[in-house]
This record gives sequence, C-alpha cells and structure tokens, in this order.
Amino acid sequence: MTTGEVMNLALAILALLIIFEGVINLYRVLIRRHWPSTVAVIARAIPTELATFSDWFDQAVLGRSRSDESHARAQVLCYVYALEGFKYVGTRLHAAPTWPLARNRISGLDEGEKVRVFHHPKYPHIAFLAQSYAWPALLRLAVGAALFLLVFMR
Repeated sequence: MTTGEVMNLALAILALLIIFEGVINLYRVLIRRHWPSTVAVIARAIPTELATFSDWFDQAVLGRSRSDESHARAQVLCYVYALEGFKYVGTRLHAAPTWPLARNRISGLDEGEKVRVFHHPKYPHIAFLAQSYAWPALLRLAVGAALFLLVFMR
C-alpha cells in the first residue's frame, strides 16, 4: 500500500467512527426525551475525580480544582431526588455527551433549589438534569459523512 492509500484508509476509518458516535448520541438524545421526570433538589457540589475525557461532558462540572497525570479533580453539582420511597443522588448533566457550551445551564443553580430531572423508567438511579440537543449529534453525522465523501471523491 502507498502512503496515500494508508492515509485514505485512516481517514475513512475516522469518518466511520465519527458517524457511529453521531448515530449513538442521536439515539440517546431521542430515546431519552420520553423518560419520565421528577423534582430534585440541588445539593452541594462535591469534589470528584474525573478519570476520562467524557466525564467532563457527562457530569455537571462546575469547575476544575486540580489535576495530576491521570485524573483531574473537579467540583461536580449533585442533585437528590426520591422515587418510590428511595433517595437517589445524580451528577449527570445531559442525556448524551454534548459540547462544553451547555455548562451555562447549571451556572445559576444554588443549593436547595428545585429542578426537574429525567430518570430511566426501569433503572431510576440513572438520571440527568437537562435534555440534550440533537444538533451536536447531527453535526457529528454531517462531519463524518463529509470526511467519508472527501476520502472517496478524490
């Protein structure tokens, strides 16, 4: 294989991965729009280790406090909600990973404030604070498709 063929193969694989991620996130966003909701109370922010890059997008991160080589510590917003006599604590911000621009949704929330959270119908310990927009997933699909077409239109 030539260098150009290897580069085209790598770009095609990258494009397919981006498309796959877009499809998965779009599915998550659309299916979770039908989850039931309940009232939760904002609890205090807790210091939490964020081990993966996706944790920054999944958790309700208020701010980074310190980091070392493998993990970052951040202040994560917690909310408490009760269902069928059980109390749950959630930290997830969105239905699906999104861009960091959505952080402004939690910046004005204070401890003790009541908010609506959406929870899984069968597994109530899985919940999130805000519905995700579909456009980031659609953007990923479009970028992946454009990259894939770019590779094969040469």
